[in-house]
Amino acid sequence: PILIMVVAICAVGVVITSVLPRFVAMFESSGVELPLATQMLINLSEFIRGNWLLLLLALGLMVYFLIRFVRTSEGRFWLDSLKLKLPIIGGLNKKIISARFTRTLSSLLKSGIPLMQSLEYVAAVVGNKIIRGKIINIKEDISKGANLTDSVRKAKFFEPVLIHMVKIGEDSGKLDEVMENTARIYDDEVDSSVQGLTSIIEPLMIIFMAVVVGALVFAIISPMFDMAQTLEM
Repeated sequence: PILIMVVAICAVGVVITSVLPRFVAMFESSGVELPLATQMLINLSEFIRGNWLLLLLALGLMVYFLIRFVRTSEGRFWLDSLKLKLPIIGGLNKKIISARFTRTLSSLLKSGIPLMQSLEYVAAVVGNKIIRGKIINIKEDISKGANLTDSVRKAKFFEPVLIHMVKIGEDSGKLDEVMENTARIYDDEVDSSVQGLTSIIEPLMIIFMAVVVGALVFAIISPMFDMAQTLEM
């Protein structure tokens, strides 16, 4: 999908900056009244060609300040929150975090690391500042006497199936094995979600590219029909 988007942007850029200017002189000399879409496209082309350096500089500054903002504590919190709230992407990120949580916790417990210390390490590798805070809260609740199941449920992030698996692991005394099996389930769900998302996005991007390029071509060709009709008259 990213490749298709890059191709679409490049195609539009070439049409606007290189192809369209070659027709402008012909349109002006014909005296034909240009359609609104064609006139808007010509104005956009002239604006981009006349201010491309300023636009490039503005884009570079936007990217620079965005990166600077994301590297701050507030920016990282905002970005991590956005990752969890976006449609479709948010659900996928939650599954990825759940997979990291269960996989890392299982590996640490199997290595003989105590639960409290394991949770501290898990919090550092989940890759999301908001969830990191929730795992730290889980650790603090356990230190006050709560069990892992109730603490995970109190976090109000993990799915009921994960909470249920944590309870099974605690009750059976095989938390490491149960978390490993849960991690496999989430890994499979993540793979399926990514494949499904890709299969949806690719045709949508192709359709979008076809519509955009088709609209550009129509805006360029439509005045030519008017010119042909004028010449016949």
